[in-house]
Amino acid sequence: MENLIYQYLTQNKYTQTYFQEFKENYQSHPNYPSLYAITDSLELMGIETITATVPKEQLKNLPDVFITSLYIGEKAEFVLVNKTQTGITYTNQKEKTKSLSFDEFSAIWDGLILAIGENEKLEVRSQKMEVKSTINNFLLLTSVIIAVYFLNGTFSWFSGISLLLSVFGLLIGIFIIQESLGEANPVVSKVCNGTNNTVSCDSVVKSNEGKLFFGISFSDLPIVFFFTNLFLISVKPVFFETIGIFSLLSIPVILYSVYLQKFKIKKWCVLCLAVSGVLLLQTTFFLFSYKNITWNFYQILQYLLVLIVVWFLWKQVEKVLINRNELISKNRDLFRFKRNFEIFDFLSNKNPVTENIKTLKGITIGKSNNPVQLQLFLSPGCGHCYTAYKKGLELIKNHSDKISLEILFNVNTQNTENPFIPIVENMYEIFSNNKNISEALEDWHIKNMSLEDWLKKWKQTEISETTKSEIQKEYTFCIENNLNYTPVIVINNNIYPKEYDLEELKYFISELEEQKEIVLQNA
Repeated sequence: MENLIYQYLTQNKYTQTYFQEFKENYQSHPNYPSLYAITDSLELMGIETITATVPKEQLKNLPDVFITSLYIGEKAEFVLVNKTQTGITYTNQKEKTKSLSFDEFSAIWDGLILAIGENEKLEVRSQKMEVKSTINNFLLLTSVIIAVYFLNGTFSWFSGISLLLSVFGLLIGIFIIQESLGEANPVVSKVCNGTNNTVSCDSVVKSNEGKLFFGISFSDLPIVFFFTNLFLISVKPVFFETIGIFSLLSIPVILYSVYLQKFKIKKWCVLCLAVSGVLLLQTTFFLFSYKNITWNFYQILQYLLVLIVVWFLWKQVEKVLINRNELISKNRDLFRFKRNFEIFDFLSNKNPVTENIKTLKGITIGKSNNPVQLQLFLSPGCGHCYTAYKKGLELIKNHSDKISLEILFNVNTQNTENPFIPIVENMYEIFSNNKNISEALEDWHIKNMSLEDWLKKWKQTEISETTKSEIQKEYTFCIENNLNYTPVIVINNNIYPKEYDLEELKYFISELEEQKEIVLQNA
């Protein structure tokens, strides 16, 4: 299903970063791999979705691209549909494509559709990106090696072409490792897994048939072999002949690989065939370049020693990568458990606040009548309150129709030694006078203005008794509910569970909205 979502997002002008965020949300969703998990994960990213059962006579009125459910071989299966004026082409989860007329399609269509809107934001989304990128690291590595090669000053066409072939082989080896670790590049995976059941890199790379002696596997060989070649050519280009000899000796391995794919696994690996092609090119080029092959046993011994060292180093790196993947998988399972709304709701209901909270009148940011009521009790001198405010602001920015944000304060106005009381009082006066309270809050909680600078900019001419009374009322409420700290986060009259970060609230918006609707219906 993830392949279909990737294609669907791409066709609607969503970038790769959207898909990566969707994948993380989807795989950690407590209802994974249901349709609800898909729609909830998409909506979590701000992508509006529509799921509906549509009458068959409305087929021609549907969007040109959508995901739907078809009965294929008496089994319901999700497919990605591309509709034209004359017919329909659909792609299944194995990326096999088929074209049908409208009547043929209607005969196997159950009417259930999932549709999303096109991405209208042309700018690239700013989100957390992994610093390490496979392509960037690869380019950096090969650039260093090629630079060392040219600095040696012994350039020849023979060694130069061998170097380029080794670079290409190493890149394919990296893609194979990604397949074996389950982190396949979506673009490569689309080519690698083909449009029929006879092509699947994943099946070949992960097959037990591909395991050789001493823990060696076909997925390890390309990265070790081509990295060794790159290193030796860059350091000492005369190793070209030795590399050619080992490329020639790899022919039996190539034939065995083809035999496994054809007769044992019965699947073709495009990446494996590409590696075989590079090796054959290296061998052919070597045979045409050297009519008389000289067996320099000293160089062969050096080559074998470097190959063994690279092999052991790679196995250590591979262990780290495998352990990292296992940790990611375990964390995903734990996160799926944590995202279960029943767990969140149970922890929330352990700490309800008194009904007096409804009588408080805090500073409202955005809409005030949304189903999810987020209230933050802050203190101007609290560093953690700055973080809570930023996260609260981000939540209402991304979910402006779902979440209401109200800022309250846990400050004793009778404490004349507290230098931050004027901040609170002036903020309430700014809000009461319908001035730019958002800018005032930003200056204090985000821009971290000093007390003197903030008051110089925002100090009001008079502080009303109503303001002082309200602030004291909020302080009294905190005492009555044993809220002797800040920030205090309240969601729909319950203390937000300390086991959750405030930004994780976004995972429960739909359930909290439904819960609020049920309460209103029963009222």
